[in-house]
Amino acid sequence: LPLDPTRRHPAPGPLTDFLVERAADAYVELLGDWRPVTTGTIDLVPGPLGKGELDGALRAAVLKRLPRVAFLEPALPREGTADDSGLPDRETPPAPSRTSASMGRSAGAETVRVLAEVLPSLLPAGLERRVELRTLGVARVPLTEAVDRLAGLEREPDWWRRLYDSLAGVDPDRLTGLPVPLADRRTTIGPRQTLLPLADTPPH
Repeated sequence: LPLDPTRRHPAPGPLTDFLVERAADAYVELLGDWRPVTTGTIDLVPGPLGKGELDGALRAAVLKRLPRVAFLEPALPREGTADDSGLPDRETPPAPSRTSASMGRSAGAETVRVLAEVLPSLLPAGLERRVELRTLGVARVPLTEAVDRLAGLEREPDWWRRLYDSLAGVDPDRLTGLPVPLADRRTTIGPRQTLLPLADTPPH
């Protein structure tokens, strides 16, 4: 880096700006190629680097690029594509932060995993408090909103059973928009006033 006359600080100017941009390019390229992708990858989102002007410029340049970089672990691992050898890639394809979303603390890990089967943008549970997600502008989806998005969804009974099991203990007021498929193939909204058959109830 070019130095100012005191030779103690970088000299501002086009060359310094150019080098900062290239350093940011190199960082996000390395982050995009980082493997394996885990929840710990979020630790690589740069926090405050220092009080210097150059530190702030480098961090800002990196953060400007990161939303377009796929480096976050999704809640539900997606099937990889076959490589040149014809064998499937078993690594989890990472997700970019601009299309990702995290759920609030009211949703447990199993609920997030089940919902991620139909809402693939969800990130794993447990990251919702991370300041890095706010820094990246990752959207937060409350449980009530995620439930509302299920309207009109058609899934196998086993999927609904797994979802309902994962929601055990959740405040019913948060589930007023939850679809409930009925035995006659109709669907009602909200679990209240819905009757469940006993184990020994004969089929009609």
